[in-house]
Amino acid sequence: MVQSTHTAQTELTELELESIEYFVSFVQMLGYPKSVGEIYGVLFVSRRPMALDDVVERLCNQQGQRQPGPGCAAQPGRHQAGLCRR
Repeated sequence: MVQSTHTAQTELTELELESIEYFVSFVQMLGYPKSVGEIYGVLFVSRRPMALDDVVERLCNQQGQRQPGPGCAAQPGRHQAGLCRR
C-alpha cells in the first residue's frame, strides 16, 4: 500500500503536461474518459509510486480544489483535468 506524501510542488512540470496530453489523446482514441489519460500521464513520469490522493493533488491543486469529479483545470489555458470540481 502506497501512503500519501503531500509534496510542496503544486505546478505541473512541462514533462507532466506533455505526458498528460499524450495519454489523454491515446485513451480517448480507445474510448476511455479523459481522466484515465490524466492519471496515466502523471503516473508515467513520476519518479516514485503515487497514491491516488497524490495524483489528484498534482492534477487539481493548481486551483486549490481537492474534490474528485469532473471539471478542474490543471493549468489554465493549457490542459483541463477532469478529476476536480469547480
